[in-house]
Amino acid sequence: DVYNARAQIGEQESSKINEARIGVRETLDDAITDLELLIRSEDMVGYVLDSSEQNRQRLERSLASFAKVKRAFDQVRFIDLQGDERVRVNLVDREPVATTAAELQNKKHRYYFSDAIGLASGKVFMSRLDLNIERKKVEIPYKPMIRLVAPVDVGGKRYGVVVLNYLAENF
Repeated sequence: DVYNARAQIGEQESSKINEARIGVRETLDDAITDLELLIRSEDMVGYVLDSSEQNRQRLERSLASFAKVKRAFDQVRFIDLQGDERVRVNLVDREPVATTAAELQNKKHRYYFSDAIGLASGKVFMSRLDLNIERKKVEIPYKPMIRLVAPVDVGGKRYGVVVLNYLAENF
């Protein structure tokens, strides 16, 4: 009886682990699809080809609308080739808030930027699970997340990357 009970518990736990694995994979697949749509969006292409203030604002509104609908991404950003954030939308109390120009930061020394900027077109970098860092300090309350990063290429030329900070609490 003990042997059978242990075997049954083992099967139940294996089933739960498999279900969780499938759920995480599906969630990440959906997030990667979202990222691919963003890097090819009309507003992204328009901004990288003409970085006028009007096109920047259009891209900002587009990223804010995306963040509002999804509510799973703590930050949605476009970072240029030098590592400078050009557009960033933060999720604050589940509502998207555009970051002012004065608050945008340079991210060229962050591992996710340096690992993703050289990726082949169409590839996606997925970070390890870690905590969000703002102004060189771990943000409190803690926000565990996974960053998904893809290069923005138009006409064979690289313009930067889009970064999605996926809130791990949504898994």
